[in-house]
Amino acid sequence: MKTLAAKTRATGTKGATHQSRRDGEIPGVLYGGGKDPVSLAVDGREFDRLVHAEGVHAIVKLAFSDGSGNDSPAMLKAVQRHNLRYNVTHADFVRISLDEKIQTMVPIEFTGRCHGVTEGGLLEHQLREVEVECLALDVPAALHLDITDLGIGQSYHVSQIAVPAGVTILNDGADPVVSVHMPRVSSSETAQESEDAGAEAGKTEAKAD
Repeated sequence: MKTLAAKTRATGTKGATHQSRRDGEIPGVLYGGGKDPVSLAVDGREFDRLVHAEGVHAIVKLAFSDGSGNDSPAMLKAVQRHNLRYNVTHADFVRISLDEKIQTMVPIEFTGRCHGVTEGGLLEHQLREVEVECLALDVPAALHLDITDLGIGQSYHVSQIAVPAGVTILNDGADPVVSVHMPRVSSSETAQESEDAGAEAGKTEAKAD
């Protein structure tokens, strides 16, 4: 479990929040666990490195440098991003207990070169993440699904995702995850193909005459 340095943040004024962002910090809040919410700020670069390495539902130890006594293991619950620049503008953390199971979303990473796609099919994703239940320290950064052998007209389902020991997927095992289908041909394309075929047949008949 990675440690993320934090400090308590003054609340009540937009100016303080804007100044925090100008200083390269990301404002946030820590809540849950039967305790009062704590407004906090974390270093923006450290936060970005954390999300890149551990994902958007990372498990961390928040270590407050101001001696506030708010240190706690926590899960990154949600992030807010700027509409245009897409940088993180706020982060929500929820307190967790390391000896109790939690429920969280985990992304699915698809590996392999899909056989159905090489045959001209289109790959369609029905799910890109699933909900799991496990101890906080057992939460995987991602679950992997090899789609190499997936052919046209076939689907892989939740039950076919391999999970580490101690991790349970809460989604219905019959839920489709990814499938391959043939590209749909529009009516105009079909009409054009028929027209072209008719013209070609006419040319053949003319030559025969």
